[in-house]
This record gives sequence, C-alpha cells and structure tokens, in this order.
Amino acid sequence: MLNTRDARAVYARETVQLHVGDADFLHFGLCQNKHQVSIPLGWVLSDVVQSRMQEQLAEGDCLPAFDNLNNLRVIGERMASRR
Repeated sequence: MLNTRDARAVYARETVQLHVGDADFLHFGLCQNKHQVSIPLGWVLSDVVQSRMQEQLAEGDCLPAFDNLNNLRVIGERMASRR
C-alpha cells in the first residue's frame, strides 16, 4: 500500500511527458551523493537543506543520475530566446 504513492508520482510524471513531448520535458531530481544523506522534504526547507539542494545543482554529482545542470541550461536558453 505504501508503494502506491510512488507509483502515482511516476504515472503523473509520465503523463505530463506524454502530453508535452520529450523535447519539452525536463526531469529534475534530488540526488543522493555518496557523502551525504538523503535530503528531507517537508512544507518548509531549512537553510541547510536549501544549501544542499543548491550544491547539487552546482556540482552535478548525482546518484541516480539526473541531468539537472543541463536542464537549467536548456531553460536559460529558452528564456533568452523569448526576450
């Protein structure tokens, strides 16, 4: 029963990807680095958690591999082309 929450999230993500297409779908994720514990999420993120999330975007050292850095670059390029 506990796995239904994760399955629902996967279903929602895949549904959005189907509707917007692969070219416009950018998947961001939180990483678990070999030297850090998982980032706890809640309604309010502490300063420490926010710093860890910023570090993950800057380093790109991510397990499992998410292409967060490239996704940010793509967003920046698309926003710049709309100006």
